[in-house]
Amino acid sequence: MKRTGVLFLAMIMMISCVFTGCGQKEANTGDTQASSEVKSEESVKDDVEQIINVEFNEDMSSLNSAKMAESYANTVIMETQEMLVRMENGTLQPAGAKSWSQSEDGLVWTFKIRDFKWSDDVAVKAEDYAFAVEAMLDPSTACPNAGMFYFIKGAKAFNTGEGDFQGVGVKAIDDKTLEFTLDYQVPYFLQLMNFANLVPLREDIYSAQAGTYGQDETTMVYSGPFYVEKWVKGSKIILAKNESYWDKDKVKLDKAIINIVKEEPTKMKMFNSKAIDIVTSVKGEYNTALEKMANDGEIIALSGYQPRSAEVIFNTQDESGFFKNDKIRLAFSLAIDREAYVNTIAKGKVAAYGWVPYEILLDDVKYREATEGPLKTAMDKDPKALYEEGLAELGLDPAKEHEVTFLIKSASTSERSNGEFYQDQWEKKLGVKVNIDVASDNATFNKCVMEGQYQVCQSGWGADFNDPVNFLEMFETGNGNNGPFFSDEKFDELIALSRTEQDTQKRLELFQEAEKILVAEKAAIAPVTFEKKSSYVQNYVKGVELPSFGPKFEFKNASIEGK
Repeated sequence: MKRTGVLFLAMIMMISCVFTGCGQKEANTGDTQASSEVKSEESVKDDVEQIINVEFNEDMSSLNSAKMAESYANTVIMETQEMLVRMENGTLQPAGAKSWSQSEDGLVWTFKIRDFKWSDDVAVKAEDYAFAVEAMLDPSTACPNAGMFYFIKGAKAFNTGEGDFQGVGVKAIDDKTLEFTLDYQVPYFLQLMNFANLVPLREDIYSAQAGTYGQDETTMVYSGPFYVEKWVKGSKIILAKNESYWDKDKVKLDKAIINIVKEEPTKMKMFNSKAIDIVTSVKGEYNTALEKMANDGEIIALSGYQPRSAEVIFNTQDESGFFKNDKIRLAFSLAIDREAYVNTIAKGKVAAYGWVPYEILLDDVKYREATEGPLKTAMDKDPKALYEEGLAELGLDPAKEHEVTFLIKSASTSERSNGEFYQDQWEKKLGVKVNIDVASDNATFNKCVMEGQYQVCQSGWGADFNDPVNFLEMFETGNGNNGPFFSDEKFDELIALSRTEQDTQKRLELFQEAEKILVAEKAAIAPVTFEKKSSYVQNYVKGVELPSFGPKFEFKNASIEGK
């Protein structure tokens, strides 16, 4: 790993898609970087309105970076605040930090903060980045992602109430110098400096708003390329160019409008009429028509894998005790016909028999290609027999019909179809009665899951950085992202060992054993799909990025040409 300067794509294999005016109609992002030189500022015509329209399936719940743990807020925060480093055109570039260095033992990282200002003309200081770490780790914040940063000296003790922030290895040496001290070397450390939880945070603004910070866009200050001009909850989020941004001359867009579009037909209608300029995660039969348009040169299509997995999670601490049983959880997992699911409900995705998705690397080893899906080793077992054995172990009568409740994110058509698929599978194959409960919105769904107010549901995880630990450590005992509240001593031990093990082959074996426990032996989750890119971009959109790691969109270098 480089000790100073920019960390290049070839070293960390961070994949993103950049659209420029080079005549390319399809970008294959499976193994290589699909990009061209970004158009110069002079190429953007003054008479073209520099507004891009995109879509989210759900609204974000908050702009509170200290507590953020969802993909929608992640994108908005990363576009409106300045991380220490920023991913641009496939490389990590200096951003809030103009340079950095690493000690010989790899445990101390020092960042030099550039001269730049908040949107209210106040200087951004190293202390703002240090306070961001303090707020995120503060036990009262209850940030689900806090465990990702336990490699920072003293972070775990502070986050678990056993220490104070004075003992945490994050210090503002002066206004322009920020220092991190780690407990052990972390190969993906610099990737995590491009992370929404670590954007600078003004203590005066944050503290003044107590528990409401992040709910009102007008009371916040911004340090990134854009600011949140307006947030119409449940409808749209309007980002406008931040004229105080240090690199504003590179920002061509005047606005980025994020439309909340839950129904697939509506999204397709808007894209076809050019009311939105990019569609992502396109489902089912719509792909066929859009692929034809791409082949005809009318739009740009993306292909390749996206490092994202979907899974059914079981509440292992549910009050009923039903999903505390390993055999019952495994029975529910094996009863899912994944091939039927991707052929009918999740068209365009790939059936998953493991949890860590494609595109995740361990140095230069492609984890998924080197590891057979562990669930395949259990496919010869009879789910109904496992189910009945599990019921007997719980003291329940296998001859009686038992009920479970499946929680879905919203009442949208796609969510209904999803829930009904699982309902049909489990009722027919296991003889269990499945009720469907509907959350009012994504924020409510997430709250129910993280507070354990559910029995079984479908969730998913997208990569934050390129290492298998990003998909496995979340299931450690007590981790804030541990939706099933899974706890297994051996699993925890394997993840702990993987953090300090320097040998690639040994790390691979530790991860493989941990994944097997999670998926096939204890079945805390039932992996369902791996995601393939099914995104489409209008030809007049240039320079926008759809990164594999980080925000859903990167707008900094985007422009509209020839619309």
